[in-house]
Amino acid sequence: MSAVPDTYWRDCDIVQSASSDQIRRFLLEVAVFLNRVVPYEEIGRLLEEISDHFETMLEAGDLNFDQIALEFGSSRDLADNFIRAWYTKRASPSIIEKRMGTGAMFVFGTFGIATLAYWILLQSRVFLPTYTSIRLPWSPGQIRAFFPEPLPFPDFSIQFLLITGIPLLAPPMLGWLAGRKVHIAPHSTVYAVLVHVAIVSYIIGIMLLPMTDGLVFAVFQTVYWLPVGCMTALATHRLDRKRRKKRADRLWRREEPQGAVG
Repeated sequence: MSAVPDTYWRDCDIVQSASSDQIRRFLLEVAVFLNRVVPYEEIGRLLEEISDHFETMLEAGDLNFDQIALEFGSSRDLADNFIRAWYTKRASPSIIEKRMGTGAMFVFGTFGIATLAYWILLQSRVFLPTYTSIRLPWSPGQIRAFFPEPLPFPDFSIQFLLITGIPLLAPPMLGWLAGRKVHIAPHSTVYAVLVHVAIVSYIIGIMLLPMTDGLVFAVFQTVYWLPVGCMTALATHRLDRKRRKKRADRLWRREEPQGAVG
């Protein structure tokens, strides 16, 4: 996707040619919210339409800037609506993306790969167990100083570390990724995808009975993956929006050097 530095929008002709500081600041905020999300050509066309609408309404003299801005909503709401419309109208590369949506397909791909990887590890642990451990610089007696009886002797096999690490680390890491890449309601998208992923895991777990590891994983996805993934995606999304708003304010105050990239 073609992109330009945020400072480009501060100094571009569309923003600078606006008749008032209020319009210029509004256009700059919209541009910063959209930059590196949609192509800059689309941003330029949108800014021209907004600027023309403001200028036409102000020249008519019936409304002031604040009254016209109420029609658009905040710069953030306008950017969100444009992102949603742009992803909807653009040509989809596949039927799956057209039916699922770009954001849902991305979340399904990331969480689906993590779930599939864990299922493969789970099966390998049951049917192909490994007893190869990581060589540690401590003797069993030294380790027992930290893991006294009757605590079990810690298993440091690579297989154990992967089986433990993937379900614990995948939700916050993938939730953060979803919050960065899905620009409209990423927490709702993660929720919708993970509900279906957990149902599939539950069905697979039933098919693998009497081995209960699959059912435990399905429950773990419901009580841990679902809330952690959604909350991480939401927090990341809100932090990114706050960062863009602060950056637009700094650009307006001319605190960002020419060509700086946020």
